[in-house]
Amino acid sequence: MRSDGIARRRGWRLAAVLALGAALSCGRLTQGPGPFLKDRLKDLLDIPGLGLTFTGTPQLSLYGDFISVGPIGFGEVNGYVLSIGEGDMGWMRYYSKSGGLLLYGREEVGFGDGLFFRFGDFDKDDKETLSCMGVGLFGLLAPPYDRRPCAAPA
Repeated sequence: MRSDGIARRRGWRLAAVLALGAALSCGRLTQGPGPFLKDRLKDLLDIPGLGLTFTGTPQLSLYGDFISVGPIGFGEVNGYVLSIGEGDMGWMRYYSKSGGLLLYGREEVGFGDGLFFRFGDFDKDDKETLSCMGVGLFGLLAPPYDRRPCAAPA
C-alpha cells in the first residue's frame, strides 16, 4: 500500500513537470522561454492595483469602478504614480480622466514607462495613445467601441 502512494505522488510530480515544460515551450519556440516568462510577469503585475499619485498642482479624483460594471464618481489626474499594477511597477507618468454613474461611465487612462516594460509615452490630448473605454452595463455595450484594456498596453 505504501508503494502505491509513492508511485501516485511520483506520477503527480511527473505530470506537474511535464505541464510546466509544455507551458514554457508554448511561448515562441525559436526564442526559448524568455518571452513567455516576460509575458507571464506582465500578467502577474496586472493583478494588483496599488499606488501613490503625485501631481505638481492640486487635483481631485473621487472615482471607483468594480470590474468595469459599477463606475461611480469623477476625476482627472495628470501626474506621476509610484505603483504596482497595470502590467508594470515603479515610478511612471500617469493620466486618468474618469466619470461614471453606475450604469454608464467613461475612462481614459495613460501610463508611461515603468520598471520592466517600455510602452512609450502618451499624449492626453491624443486618444490613440490612451486606453479609452466605456464602463458600466451601458458603457460596455454602447459605441464608440474604442480601445479596451485587453487590446492596449496596460
